[in-house]
Amino acid sequence: MYIDEYTDEVKKHFLNPHNAGSIKPDELKEGELLVTGTVGNPACGDLLTMYLKVQDNVILDCKVETFGCASAIACSSITTDMAKGKTIEEAKQISKKDAADALGGLPPIKMHCSNLAAEALHKAIDNYEKGVETVTKDTAAPAAETTQPPKPQNGAITKDMAIGDIIQAKPEAAEIMMRHGLHCIGCHVATWESLEQGALAHGLAPEKVEAMVKEINTLK
Repeated sequence: MYIDEYTDEVKKHFLNPHNAGSIKPDELKEGELLVTGTVGNPACGDLLTMYLKVQDNVILDCKVETFGCASAIACSSITTDMAKGKTIEEAKQISKKDAADALGGLPPIKMHCSNLAAEALHKAIDNYEKGVETVTKDTAAPAAETTQPPKPQNGAITKDMAIGDIIQAKPEAAEIMMRHGLHCIGCHVATWESLEQGALAHGLAPEKVEAMVKEINTLK
């Protein structure tokens, strides 16, 4: 679809998305908690990771990394606007329809894109309520000790590359990672873990990692 076919509100959020990016563990203050939720739609290549900074059940900050079309980016932008400052219970009520309505509507063919932002938000909230895949100031590694793995070169992916960089280069890789057992991708992205580090955290055998890398490298 062409951008002219979208509403003015969609165009505004697509061309100037709000709260784009990530929240790093070393940004946390005492009492704050970082939780993420990652969802993807392999059919259209859209991938979202929602980052929530939470304290006392209130979402202090909300950011999102979006790899996708104009609708996905616009829905991510408006959803973060709606979530910031809300309590966890209030944010749980934000739906895909709320995002689409706030944007003045989406073409039917693009409605599936509005699902992802709400789904990523709810996934992050679910992780928060379960107390899994979360980071606090005390558990975050000092910034000085953090080293970022190498970025993909010439399209080739290796196991020592950062999961976030791999997904940015090849969005469909997220679906392959999850199918091979590497779940909770958003949290691994937030801590700059490599593909191998993330796989080891889930107990994946070395041969499983090699198979994952091989399959990712078949992607265009």
